[in-house]
Amino acid sequence: MEKVELPLDVYNAFENLKRTWGRLLKKEEMDVIFLNITHIAQVGDAVVLKKYALENATKYIQAVANGYELNSTDKLICQVDMMLNIWLEEPYEDEEKDRYNFAKDITEFIKSQLVTQ
Repeated sequence: MEKVELPLDVYNAFENLKRTWGRLLKKEEMDVIFLNITHIAQVGDAVVLKKYALENATKYIQAVANGYELNSTDKLICQVDMMLNIWLEEPYEDEEKDRYNFAKDITEFIKSQLVTQ
């Protein structure tokens, strides 16, 4: 049983609801709620899951049963976003050189990701 790759918004919705509901409910109870999400969702992350479940019923059920992970494209985007945020928070020494070094770092990162796929 393989984990299902989910888009970022659906992955985050599952994680957010598990984090909040997990304080109150057992895993089995949460799974029952996830399986009934199309009937009970009203707001927020539950609506994200409802929409995904209605459009991708089999994948949704597999994600609840077998687990899930962030899809590789969104995972890569998140990693690049994190690199960009770190770079933006650092003060410039030489703006042109810093931009070049950042471009170099991103290029190396992307190349390393392409090799592993």
